[in-house]
Amino acid sequence: MSKRLQVVLDSGEMSAVQEAAARREISVSQYVREVLREARRLEPGASSEAKLLVVREAARHAFPTCDPEEMEGEINQGYLESQEDLEAHEDLDSHEHPDSQKHLDSDA
Repeated sequence: MSKRLQVVLDSGEMSAVQEAAARREISVSQYVREVLREARRLEPGASSEAKLLVVREAARHAFPTCDPEEMEGEINQGYLESQEDLEAHEDLDSHEHPDSQKHLDSDA
């Protein structure tokens, strides 16, 4: 259900709002709704005290950590091993189906 909101602006503010709406080729009402939605979206969802409480609670736990460069190396090693496994699997497929390789060579 829609509700009506009345806002009182001085003439300069009203002119600025009308011009902004005209630039977007929308009504003043639509412009104000969009601006209010964006303002609500940017508004912090929780108080700073609540956020600090969550951070402090998380800091009480012991999570595994390591040096960022070491972690990146482990991640990259996993990618390399995955790539090697994929290539090995492709080699097995070509050896198991030698006719498929001949078919591919004859198309070239």
